[in-house]
Amino acid sequence: MALITVAGAALRARYLSQPMRYDEAFTYLAYASQPLAKGLARYDYPNNHLLHTLLVHVTTTVFGNHPWSLRLPAYTAGVALVPAWWWAVRGLYPGAAGLLTAGLVAGSSPLVEFSTNARGYMLVALDCALLVGASTALLRRATPLRWAGLAALIALALWTIPVALFPVGAVAAWLGVEALARRPPGGRQRFLAGLALALVGAGCLTVVLYLPVLRGWGVDAVVGNRFVAPLGEEVLLRRLPGSLEGTWRLAVRDAPRALVLVLLAGVALGLLGHRRLGAQRVPLLPIAVIWCGGLVLVQRVVPFPRVWLFLIPLAFGTAAAGLTLLWPRRRTPLAGPLAALALLAVLAGATVASGGVLRSPETGTLRAAAPMAAILRDRLAPGDAVVVALPANQPLAYYLDRDGIPPDRYLRPPGRGLLQRRRLFVVVDAAEGQTLQRLLAVLGPGTVRPRMLGHWESGSLYQVDLHPTGRSSA
Repeated sequence: MALITVAGAALRARYLSQPMRYDEAFTYLAYASQPLAKGLARYDYPNNHLLHTLLVHVTTTVFGNHPWSLRLPAYTAGVALVPAWWWAVRGLYPGAAGLLTAGLVAGSSPLVEFSTNARGYMLVALDCALLVGASTALLRRATPLRWAGLAALIALALWTIPVALFPVGAVAAWLGVEALARRPPGGRQRFLAGLALALVGAGCLTVVLYLPVLRGWGVDAVVGNRFVAPLGEEVLLRRLPGSLEGTWRLAVRDAPRALVLVLLAGVALGLLGHRRLGAQRVPLLPIAVIWCGGLVLVQRVVPFPRVWLFLIPLAFGTAAAGLTLLWPRRRTPLAGPLAALALLAVLAGATVASGGVLRSPETGTLRAAAPMAAILRDRLAPGDAVVVALPANQPLAYYLDRDGIPPDRYLRPPGRGLLQRRRLFVVVDAAEGQTLQRLLAVLGPGTVRPRMLGHWESGSLYQVDLHPTGRSSA
């Protein structure tokens, strides 16, 4: 287990200093870099994952402003996810299933990516694992301290991101169904009363944690912003298939097709053979899927594929349990560890070889933002503007800000107000299909002669002199 965890940490460390992405750059500049009293109270966008913002503020204060220090909380949670799901699955499926799950979690491409993306999704995935483990412990022996721990985990997950209601509700629903399907310690009624009290306590604690936001922005900022506004039924049904397809592509990205088929067979075997395999009466995975699907239909929202990251390790656990049914009756004690290491090696090798983590468009990226900022740092002068469109603006703003150049003074979206500038520096994000002509359409055809300052696989940087008077700082 220690070897698998170290391997998962090393694989994630490989991408810890990759180019900054839109969401994490925006989160740092708007929230985590601000004084805590402001960063934890501002909620103009749901990008502010509050617990994650607090942790990033601490790590960047201690270690300085670097991509790796911004990502340290997500990275730590991503590494901890490996032993956490080993522990959680052991409470669901005794035997080698926990170790196999750990190997799959350690090498999974999407889990590696979001372990090196400064957002709160890995914190929620880790919290989900801890909730599962805490729930199985409660089913063995329900104590007030364990109920309090469950309530605290729920509140921390919801304080991180409100969409944590998906994993929180799934685990709570499963815990209730499991209590009805068996006689928990202390009796069914007492157990369900403890669950209800824990949920009420978690809700109260969550409200307390959100008080700075609620005072300044109101309840609608959290539960009624435009990203969670209900869609019409026709729009919802039209978007759902594409969302499900995107979720599937993200979940199996970089995994060899043969392994995907084996894991799908393992999930089927795990569900069909649950009575023989499971330490609990009811399998968790179908309850989680039913809860999440029902919540989507009730809310009438289409979550981003990354919202479902917490389901990947749960599916791994079910598949791993199913595969143990194929275990030979006579096996050596090393069979489980060797199989787990083999799964890790296959997934990690495919993740590195494919380059999918670096090429991923998740949360927006401009891979050449750092070298572009280095060129601009030596050229920008009063009267200049940097023309940059979404999603390239925030990664570029991060690197400029790190170099001591206030991005608000120079960065401008394509459009009016550019003709009054002395010089324009134009960022063309090729990965987003942008062209120089479209970005400078407001200037009119044939009125400028752009000069290329740099070209990279992901984009180019141009200089356009409109009113060449005075000198630049170069």
